[in-house]
Amino acid sequence: MKTQKKKQRRWSYSTPGWLSVWGLWLMVANPGQAESLPKWELGAGIAAFSLPDYPGADQQTEYVWPIPYVVYRGEYLRAGRGGLRGMLYRGSHLELDVSTGGSLPVNSDDNEARRGMEDLDPSFELGPSLRVKFIDDEDRQFQLRLNARALVSVEDTLKLGYQGWLLNPELRWISQLGEGLQVDGILQWRYGSRGYHDHFYTVTDKDALPERPAYQAERGHSGYGAGFSLRWQPDRDWRWSVGYRYFDLHNVAFDDSPLFRQNHGHYLFLSFSRTLWRSQRMVSEPVSEL
Repeated sequence: MKTQKKKQRRWSYSTPGWLSVWGLWLMVANPGQAESLPKWELGAGIAAFSLPDYPGADQQTEYVWPIPYVVYRGEYLRAGRGGLRGMLYRGSHLELDVSTGGSLPVNSDDNEARRGMEDLDPSFELGPSLRVKFIDDEDRQFQLRLNARALVSVEDTLKLGYQGWLLNPELRWISQLGEGLQVDGILQWRYGSRGYHDHFYTVTDKDALPERPAYQAERGHSGYGAGFSLRWQPDRDWRWSVGYRYFDLHNVAFDDSPLFRQNHGHYLFLSFSRTLWRSQRMVSEPVSEL
């Protein structure tokens, strides 16, 4: 383990690109309704969140961004609080779809551990997800998700580069606490390939310094995570959401990298949004959807 350095904070105000917007869909509240819902909804909102530059970084960045609120409830394609989902199979106890994730870019000049190295490109994760539904009632749900995703970086020229893969099984639950109010939680484990860890933690000979020796990442344990979110919909148009996630990075496969500075991470977010337009066509939906 490397000696921890004092955490530095930065504030950033900017308009996100399409990749950042995609990731922020995960943060926007969308409490379920007992009745039929519009097939699509469009709106806008504001999201504020704080997260490490990358897992294991000792520098935290805060963002405040305008975001679109987009919901689409198609039979095979869905967008909303659960991100962008491609529905491959839907049964009473099993679902197979496409899960997504991603990370924001990092300017290496703003990160002490990476100074002088190439910037971290924004990236997205994409792959199949098998959902096992243990409880699927009107006011509560409990699922096991078995996620396997590929990490793809996006360069300035929009050139895509495959960086490796991640296994990310999760336990998720959600409960309705009252009219328009719900709480959900998550427990997860992460296991990454050598290429996946290369993207964040490898130091090449070209980037090596006396205080930052060369390092080759290996595949293995990537950490545990736990978190919760509280979502409130006071009426059919407004949505509020607040959440927190903690990642434990003890004994990860990359803990001897000079870029790994601390064995935990805190992620916080707050968002609100308002629906401006919705379709007249209605579709039947579960009361709440994980």
